[in-house]
Amino acid sequence: MAIYRPRLVPQDDGSYWQWENCMAASGATALDRHTLGGIRTTGAKIRNCQDDKVGGIDLIDVKTAWNRCFSKYFDVRLKITWRTFVGAIKAGRGAVVAGNYAYIPYKYRGQKSPSNFGHAVYINEIRSSDGAMLMYDPLAEKPVWIPQTYIRQFAGHFRTSTGLIGLGYAQAGFTRITPTPLPDTSTSSLRLRYGGVKITPNIFAARVSAKQRRSPYIRSDNIIRVVSKGTKFKAYQKTKTGTNVGGSRIWYGNINGTVWMHSSVLRDI
Repeated sequence: MAIYRPRLVPQDDGSYWQWENCMAASGATALDRHTLGGIRTTGAKIRNCQDDKVGGIDLIDVKTAWNRCFSKYFDVRLKITWRTFVGAIKAGRGAVVAGNYAYIPYKYRGQKSPSNFGHAVYINEIRSSDGAMLMYDPLAEKPVWIPQTYIRQFAGHFRTSTGLIGLGYAQAGFTRITPTPLPDTSTSSLRLRYGGVKITPNIFAARVSAKQRRSPYIRSDNIIRVVSKGTKFKAYQKTKTGTNVGGSRIWYGNINGTVWMHSSVLRDI
């Protein structure tokens, strides 16, 4: 069965807490998986949706953020056996797992050094052929397949307030079971125009007061309306054939290609 693969949310997003936001960023990746792309957010947003403003946050904080800002349930287990953790992944769940970065070998780490510190990564699935896990390290640029034994050691060497959790155990937070992508009924009436290509439906917000246009070209006769900062825009397609703005020709369009906004005036939410 095909398993939905979320986008990797990096922790180095320019926000104030970026270098202490591994748990928050991994929680954002997990939320993408939990909603099959319906909600995409950042580590900074997860951080701002809970109350801990000192240092890194933990799984309970991510659970608070999911519930407070997104009305979603994050299933946190503070100590489970490794067998239970693996079973949950095989059943179709994604998971954020806490551990010690030193136990992730150099070749699999997003950050090469230093490496001996508490960290959190997201695990999306297990490969049936060899048991390897698809790991999303928020310090990396893309997910990698890593032998399961290394994630087991990473998790077992996580230090809690009372000491190491212990080899053969893990502290993790799980998404709901989502073994296969849900049918995308929302794009049944999709009409690609102006060289548009289909994308996973994504909700943006206007960075500033911005114009919505009938086509991806800047002309005085194609302005539909001016929307205020923060106005949401759901995009179903994008094109690179429109007017170049600030070095980018990327425009996003609605489901039938009748409303377009340039990428420079949009932010992902």
